[in-house]
Amino acid sequence: MDMFDWFVLARGAPCVGVCALALAAAPANAVSVAQGSTVAFASDDSAYDALMVQSIEAAGHTAVAITEFATFDFSQVDMLWFEDDSNTAFSPTFAGRQDDIEAYVRAGGRLMIHDRSTTAAVSENYFLGAPTIEAINFTPLTPGEEINRPIADAGSNPVTDGPFGTITDTTLDNALRSVHGAVTRESLLTVNATAILTTDDPNEVVAFSYALDDGFLYYANMPVLFNATNTAGLPQREAFRDIYLPNAIDYVVNIPTPSSLVLLALLAGASRRRRS
Repeated sequence: MDMFDWFVLARGAPCVGVCALALAAAPANAVSVAQGSTVAFASDDSAYDALMVQSIEAAGHTAVAITEFATFDFSQVDMLWFEDDSNTAFSPTFAGRQDDIEAYVRAGGRLMIHDRSTTAAVSENYFLGAPTIEAINFTPLTPGEEINRPIADAGSNPVTDGPFGTITDTTLDNALRSVHGAVTRESLLTVNATAILTTDDPNEVVAFSYALDDGFLYYANMPVLFNATNTAGLPQREAFRDIYLPNAIDYVVNIPTPSSLVLLALLAGASRRRRS
């Protein structure tokens, strides 16, 4: 049962396509989420800061720049967005706070990571609390690697069909470097993860999400900020910037946490008992 199955369970009714949900009050020790949430951001390349602010604000949230990553209090924000700008190495910035970030997510935080590593062992450092997820990377890189929505998943998801536009099987294709790696779909089953984007092979999942205790992690192996700023004259630049990024941010901020879904399921059950 993945996060969308939990969503249906909490609603107590079938869900077709993208369904809206008003979140119940979260436990006191969890990070609350809503429209207008605070999203902290950091990257190994400050040249992308302006685009990250633009993307967060486009999604309707407040951007918080992390100037001192080594000491930042993640619990003060609803979501953390981190961009790794290296093709070969695990970000030392992220590595220095990896345990703290995992604790933040487990307590109810939301984490979105865009990686661009071409080495599987490096990418797997980002799969917090999920060592069974298996990365596969593409070397040498081929310009224009394809990105498709999950062929084997029924219906849509809020990233491919979100409030800021639709991502089809060709929307993100043929950028300078659309995708640098993926994970095996089979390994995602071990953590009940949800596939969001794939290559043209449905078993190669480029973007996915999974719950970690009371929090939530979204990961994609795509040089998103590079493609959103360095493909001048190509339609993919606007697609990465104006559709994918705000859709992904909105999805991560608003996905129900496990605790809120359990509470909603209990409330739905109590409501049905009162009517019977």
